[in-house]
Amino acid sequence: MAVFNKIIRWALLVLFAGAFLSMALASHTDTTIISSTSILAMMIILFSIIKWLYKKISRLSDRIKGYLLWVTWLAMLVIQIVVVFTINVGVFGDPIKMLQMATHLANHHYDWFEWIRQYPNLVPLTALYTGFFHLSTWTGIPFLAFFYGFNVLVTSAIVALIFYLIWRRNRTMAVIAGFLSLITPFFYTFLLNVGYSDGPAILTSLGLILIYEIAEQRKNFRWGLGIFTVLLFSIAYLMRPNIVILLAAFLLMMLLSFKQRKTNFTFQLNLRMFASSIVGVLLASQVSKLLFKIFHYNKNNSDVFPTLHWLYMGLNPTSGGKYTVADRFYTLHHYGFQTASQADWAGIMRRLSAYNPLTLSIHWLAKFFTLWSSGTFQTSTDYQVRWQLAPKFLIDHMITVDVLNETYTKAIIALLLLAIVIYIWRNRHFKLSSLTLILFFIIGISLFHALLWEVKIRYQFMTIGALLFIGYTELGAWIEEPLTMPKALQGHKFALITLPILGVASILTMNLIPNDKLLSPVSSYRWAQSSVQKSGDHTTIAQGQQISQVVQLGSSSSNLQLITEYSQPLDLYIDQWQGGQWQPIITTKVKAHTLSQNIKHPFTSGKYRITLQNNTLYPAELASAQKLYTTPDRLLANDPKNDNSTLVFTFWRSSSQKTIYSPTVINGFTLLLIATWSTLLYSELKNKREY
Repeated sequence: MAVFNKIIRWALLVLFAGAFLSMALASHTDTTIISSTSILAMMIILFSIIKWLYKKISRLSDRIKGYLLWVTWLAMLVIQIVVVFTINVGVFGDPIKMLQMATHLANHHYDWFEWIRQYPNLVPLTALYTGFFHLSTWTGIPFLAFFYGFNVLVTSAIVALIFYLIWRRNRTMAVIAGFLSLITPFFYTFLLNVGYSDGPAILTSLGLILIYEIAEQRKNFRWGLGIFTVLLFSIAYLMRPNIVILLAAFLLMMLLSFKQRKTNFTFQLNLRMFASSIVGVLLASQVSKLLFKIFHYNKNNSDVFPTLHWLYMGLNPTSGGKYTVADRFYTLHHYGFQTASQADWAGIMRRLSAYNPLTLSIHWLAKFFTLWSSGTFQTSTDYQVRWQLAPKFLIDHMITVDVLNETYTKAIIALLLLAIVIYIWRNRHFKLSSLTLILFFIIGISLFHALLWEVKIRYQFMTIGALLFIGYTELGAWIEEPLTMPKALQGHKFALITLPILGVASILTMNLIPNDKLLSPVSSYRWAQSSVQKSGDHTTIAQGQQISQVVQLGSSSSNLQLITEYSQPLDLYIDQWQGGQWQPIITTKVKAHTLSQNIKHPFTSGKYRITLQNNTLYPAELASAQKLYTTPDRLLANDPKNDNSTLVFTFWRSSSQKTIYSPTVINGFTLLLIATWSTLLYSELKNKREY
């Protein structure tokens, strides 16, 4: 068993080291391209700042630390509410399909969309949104107040649990984690604007970790904790079935502690957590059946995608195991096969035969590194089209915002991963605890998607709560017990030597990374791709009639792309609100069967009206989309029973910025570098004088 423990420890060490290297060195993210050396330099800067804060805050009383943490949490709550009211993104894919289906269910229309018939795992969240619609009808409060209120509540609870878990182990580091979380972007993006199942899954996994911590501390696992485990695991399984990775973690903990099962509480604790979680899975299965019955959903319908579909996608050598439309259509149509399962199985065998052990290993490594390539974990882009509405400053500096977000998040996540690597290295005897369970859970999700499933950066985001907890905890342990370094590199000497080298390399590369975003969206109501594949999303303009939409443009724009698609010839009018009235600025013709109309014009910020008029003898079909919960006046949105559709368009603005890094960012980074290095030098000289 001792040999097995060593194997597990070394496996964890290698895997987390790989995650750290990917986070620190991967330059291509889902939003932008980052200078790798700037990430390493930022890690040193952040570590220096955190060490200084740790020294100062550790002198404060626990009461003051508690006040600081509460103030930080409340500040984050206020920012989340402000974001909900001021930043509006377009949403596509699963989230919008669930909301559209929920409007039908709220009106007792049980003809399920084909999309959700294909993915039964979307039913529980769709049922929840249906409940929000009913609450809206009963109370008269807009649906979106319930939707965004729920998202804010879940996000705030996640933050609170992370803070509390860290507080239980290191109160000084909990306060620092609060300060850093205040400016961490993924707490203000996906979880608020999209919602989806990520929030509940993260929250329930943190709840299960807290239960484990409490039981481990008390050395008992009573009925109350068992009931909470059943409920939390049930919710987690309903939201995100891959929570079963935690079951595997419990089993592995039981295996590692089996030899001391009579004298060590660890085996009994994991056995009871495992048993309670199994009951949670059974409860979730019964709840699912009840929801299927209430909402007339047939889980065994002919459209359901088989589990093999995700294994098939995970082996795609061209996409690196990521989702592709081609793989989806392969399963959907399964030409030449009686069932989708047969098609997927044949596809899996065909793809496996094309690999050899070396290429398959490289494929798995690439998928693993994909999961750890972005500091924001794809929370700024997945299922989103940015932005329909946002403060002018954000729109004008979108490229810079992306660079700053990724630089900061990659640096802080890489620093936390490095702290975890140091913890595993120091834990030579591999003492089993809740932290070990968390390591198994985090890396288990990574291995599940790397070795078996389809891969997407956001899938790793499910473990963000656990990662922040153990990362900040071990970062505090690292600060309290520094690494043993050669005498020449002790104190601040290592940072004083490496920081200038990394800084110069970073500044040079910053001036060389070209800006490939020649056009950036200013305001957008659109799908992720052309709606040619979405024939249901159209509206009709009768003979002699017109359709208009008013758009508030928060910043200047140079291009308008209007998706019209299969239609009769139309007349397009664009007016601008000036001097208290509408002033015509553009009049043009849209030819029949035009997929999109591209208009170049110096649009200034302000209010515009887009009008399409049908002057033919026949009805004209026009592309449209639901703006059900993505309308600018979201919390004042129309009743979902009324027409609430939108034209499909994007205002773009050409960018004159030649490189990803603007001169302002480069200059700011340089000043931060100089300030940090000077402070470290002063501290080092002061320590020498005192010595």
